Amino acid sequence: MAECAFKRAVMETLLGHHDRALALCREAQTLTAAHGESWIRGDALFAEALVRRQLGDRCQADTLAREAVRLLRPLGDRWGIALCVEVLAWSAADDGDPERAACLLGALRSLWESVGGASFVAPFMRESHDRCERDTRAALPARAYERAVRRGAALSLDGTLSYALQEAVPTEPPALPYAHTSLTRREREVADLVAAGLGNQEIAATLVIARRTAETHVSRVLAKLGLSSRAQLAAWVHEHR
Repeated sequence: MAECAFKRAVMETLLGHHDRALALCREAQTLTAAHGESWIRGDALFAEALVRRQLGDRCQADTLAREAVRLLRPLGDRWGIALCVEVLAWSAADDGDPERAACLLGALRSLWESVGGASFVAPFMRESHDRCERDTRAALPARAYERAVRRGAALSLDGTLSYALQEAVPTEPPALPYAHTSLTRREREVADLVAAGLGNQEIAATLVIARRTAETHVSRVLAKLGLSSRAQLAAWVHEHR
């Protein structure tokens, strides 16, 4: 019942029925709090954050999105966390912090890729996402924007959460020079092609190898470097060239 209320709240928000959406959010939050449930409660807080943004209360929306992240964090719900990080990226852009917004946009790439997303944004958030990206690009020099996006994409899940919640500046392992990693020559070629945006089939065609072999190379590269997504690998390559 609480899950249905949360989903209806999102729908009512998209339709502009703010009073109905808020009532459904409160219903879901009350039900979940009464039973000590945190997953749907986090989703309901996200839904309310969307409503508050539409009503012009960005500060409250930001607070709700952070609270939702804290609830979803122990559950490892990357989908729900990505939705909340999206809202936080919008807030950063609106508050005149384009570098933070760009870093969060980069973190979103890794989050969506980790759950098999074909895109880096939920469809019903596309318009606001595109506006945030345009404003952030316009506010930063091109190189600064790309550097911030790559930094965000290279964050681990814990690093992303810490950065999103502004708990501390995430510290990443010291970078090894590109030529002095444990990657073989072939694995470096594969890493470069991933960084260029090629999929496994395209990598296979470029290197004249089987698709399964290309997939194996990508998996080995990620394992050797301690990375979990192609977006992180692309960011790593750009940082080490």
